[in-house]
Amino acid sequence: MTASNTALSDILITDELQRRPRRLANIQKELSALREISRHVEQRSTTLVSMLCELAASMCEAGSAGISIVHNAGNEEFFGWDVVAGKAASFAGGKVPRHDSPCGICLKFKEPQLFRQPGRYFNWLNIVSIPVAEALVIPLYLSNAKPLGTIWILSHEEERNFDKEDVRILRELGDYVIKAYSLQEQRPLAEAAR
Repeated sequence: MTASNTALSDILITDELQRRPRRLANIQKELSALREISRHVEQRSTTLVSMLCELAASMCEAGSAGISIVHNAGNEEFFGWDVVAGKAASFAGGKVPRHDSPCGICLKFKEPQLFRQPGRYFNWLNIVSIPVAEALVIPLYLSNAKPLGTIWILSHEEERNFDKEDVRILRELGDYVIKAYSLQEQRPLAEAAR
């Protein structure tokens, strides 16, 4: 349920990404991440998706990261928090409404979206009981343009603002999530995360 006294435009600050200075890429950290990803892919590891989520949190210096997958159950469409790392990890396995969530907004616009204090608009987010200063959400689409879900990071401190470097990193990790989903031969990501 959304808050009635806050408009989406009050929290949706994607344009800020164009104005913020971009931090430098950490090449050593990226090479290390690529080696780890390669090792998991070669071994056809069932923990690849979880590792990608942990890399998102680490590489983006985020308090939490997650991979949310679109699910359909009867007439209900929702995002499953299939894999979550960081401070919000205890909420893995939860679900949020598709059309009343930052992930839903992201898929609607089909582009990365940046939110400031999303709990002001999405009331359900306040039950997480962890402050969310910023949320950066990247859409994930399968090769047939069908939405798979999103990859996202959360900042829990006002001082940590996301930038274009975070978008780049999440897009790259998101490509691996899509590949991992394909490697798992269409098994749910929740299985791949175990």
